Amino acid sequence: MGIEAKFRALAYLVAWGAMGIATQAFSTTATAPLVVQFNHNDRVRYTEPYRNLTREGDDLEATLIEHVESAQHQLAIAVQEIRLPRLAKAIAAKQRAGVSVRLLLENSYNYDLAQLQELAKKQGYHGERNQEYFRFADTNGDGKVSTAEAAERDAVYILRQAGVKIQDDTADASAGSGLMHHKFMIIDNHRVLVTSANFTMSDVHGDYSRSQTRGNANSLLAFESPKLAALFAEEFSIMWGSAGRSPKFGVQKPFRPATTVKLDSGEEVTVQFAGTSRKMSDEESTIGLILRTLKSARRSVSMALFVFSESEFSESLRQVREDRDLEVKALIEPTFAYRYYSKALDMWGLQLLPQNCRPAPGSNPWAEPVRTVGVPRVADGDFLHHKFAVIDDETTIVGSHNWSRAASEHNDETLLVVKSARVAAAYGAEFGRWYQNASLGAPNWLVKAVDESQRRCN
Repeated sequence: MGIEAKFRALAYLVAWGAMGIATQAFSTTATAPLVVQFNHNDRVRYTEPYRNLTREGDDLEATLIEHVESAQHQLAIAVQEIRLPRLAKAIAAKQRAGVSVRLLLENSYNYDLAQLQELAKKQGYHGERNQEYFRFADTNGDGKVSTAEAAERDAVYILRQAGVKIQDDTADASAGSGLMHHKFMIIDNHRVLVTSANFTMSDVHGDYSRSQTRGNANSLLAFESPKLAALFAEEFSIMWGSAGRSPKFGVQKPFRPATTVKLDSGEEVTVQFAGTSRKMSDEESTIGLILRTLKSARRSVSMALFVFSESEFSESLRQVREDRDLEVKALIEPTFAYRYYSKALDMWGLQLLPQNCRPAPGSNPWAEPVRTVGVPRVADGDFLHHKFAVIDDETTIVGSHNWSRAASEHNDETLLVVKSARVAAAYGAEFGRWYQNASLGAPNWLVKAVDESQRRCN
């Protein structure tokens, strides 16, 4: 079936989803005017191409490849890291076919495997990650990666050999932005893909050498919208640079306010890009967009977050909850949730003091704690990498943007607010799946640690 035929066929599925069956429409790997996918989706199964494991979830790499293969003229990709060889080969094939291909990476990951090995020898650079990637590429297990093996498994090597143009956030002659943390793709100036996932084994499928892992929990959104694509193309062009205009990253980029695009379906997508200079007010930045959306809540907010450290967000939720009897639920990545500056502690009514006894900036334990905040149960080696919130079953905050001030003020980030009951239903189902087996409330060991820190500091 050709790509345009797939668009027409899937349009009917999307319309069907509007009648209350959205997750079925969103669980397919074929392209459509609006697609939402999750690599832990329990409604579908696929067989991983590298570990040959059949498991639950949408195959995000297959979806990315299908969109890449649909490109006829231009393909622009901005992603922190790329290590998926099948995806790299699809991109390389488009370059060889004459499609204009440009790739932006975070400078820390603009290395092929041979370069990573040299860096590891010198300074332990990404040591554990480098070893994992080496095992993945060393297909015959002889302890070295040959040129032939690199041509099969080393994504950056594959792309460079094909002549794909690659830049990173040092292209402006700086040391780079905080992080070039985008994860988006623009196809032929009319289609946009936005993910929370880096294009890596650990973020999509699971760690190669850990059979129990199923990949960090992530989502993918695909939109068919020339207007939305134009906004992303502007962001990409600013970072890439053009004739007479040098590349700019992070807070060096020109400020652009949040912009709303109406899709052909009538649904709305508001997009804003970070970073934003500290000279700008929070109201103007991506922090302001998140705050305005949270404050609009009337009934419920459900959040699944890798990082939750910005006190303005938790304070806004506290105030709205008190004013409107708001139902607040949250799942925080376990390796982050219990840190002394995590806003989960505020919501549990706790204040964990560090060794210097100075409370985290903005620390404000809730007088009326909530027990509907907790951590998901994930396989050892996997992480909850989501960055989404569902408001009133109608609006979804999503993107590459972690809920931290650093994301807004230092990084290159994408933040979307999608007003769509269908999209909200899909993300709500994803939240519910993780929530039903989550560990809710503050664990006893954390309460004891808080009490001990208070005694020590008092």
